[in-house]
Amino acid sequence: MQTTALDENWWKSWNFIYRRFLSKDIEYFDIRKDDKILDLGCGIGFHLTKFKQQGYSNVIGCDVNKNLLEECHKKGFKVVYGDMRRLNFKSNSFDVVFSYGIFHHIKEFGLALKEVNRVLKAGGYFCFIDIKPSVHRRILDFITFKLPISHPLKVRKNMLLEEKEMYDYFLMNHNRFMELFMKNFKIVWHKKGLCMDIIKALPQKSVR
Repeated sequence: MQTTALDENWWKSWNFIYRRFLSKDIEYFDIRKDDKILDLGCGIGFHLTKFKQQGYSNVIGCDVNKNLLEECHKKGFKVVYGDMRRLNFKSNSFDVVFSYGIFHHIKEFGLALKEVNRVLKAGGYFCFIDIKPSVHRRILDFITFKLPISHPLKVRKNMLLEEKEMYDYFLMNHNRFMELFMKNFKIVWHKKGLCMDIIKALPQKSVR
């Protein structure tokens, strides 16, 4: 199976934005080279590529989109199919779970956060990046949806139209998400970006 034309255009546009504006995301977290890492929601493999380029060799990707996993396979990455609400990994399997922009695709925040907690080793780190409600995001969304726009924001608009229900749900329920996050994890570092939360956290292993 092949990715759709929309998928391909999106990833090309995202690569353009990523390389220019978001290229330091992994560096935020000071991950050790010998850590066993799960790239949760690995997509087409942008972060898997970056981990490899930076000398990380013990990394596995996980995603629910089989088309994108096939692209990762073609690139030689170790990936598995999996839903973050029901991860097919043993407890205490990973030193690091890395997550970029995937929690706003689900409503069952608690289930997914518990699963991340479960598969992390005690003393491991959840390295989390995702959208947050902010004035800057409202401005960006206004520009995207209300003004005449060109590539790559046009691609962003098309993608958000496909996931708008979940996108809006996450932003409206962000406080609830953070309550559940704090129940499962202890934040050790939090960078509050203009439109994104960037968090490094330890699992609270007493959570049931």
